[in-house]
Amino acid sequence: MTVTLVTGANRGIGREVCRQLAARGHDVLLAARSAEEGRTYYPTGPESLLPAEQVAVLADVLGRDLRFEAQPDDEARAEMSEQMPVEYVDAFFDFYVNGSLDESVVRSTVQDVTGAPPRTFRQWAEAHAADFA
Repeated sequence: MTVTLVTGANRGIGREVCRQLAARGHDVLLAARSAEEGRTYYPTGPESLLPAEQVAVLADVLGRDLRFEAQPDDEARAEMSEQMPVEYVDAFFDFYVNGSLDESVVRSTVQDVTGAPPRTFRQWAEAHAADFA
């Protein structure tokens, strides 16, 4: 199974890329900005990683100097409010900043569906390193 990582998935272009890929039947892993780096995890394969940890893996695999910079809550709220209804913005902050949505749970879905163990984020990054060139 191939999974496409889309960063900036909560922004205009990233959101549209995710929508288009999903409409074409692609499995998409969404990575969105988190106002608080330590609060938002993404379940990726057999592990749950913070965005900063994902960036560190990519930096190592690609041999590039990459860093994760969290966007301050007030900036993120203002930017999101320009593009979507306030109810969605409030829900996003409730989920990811206040922690009402726990995405750190790793599920067995890949194993259940494919019968094969999922790849780690590092394995995925290594397999797709050329795509970042």
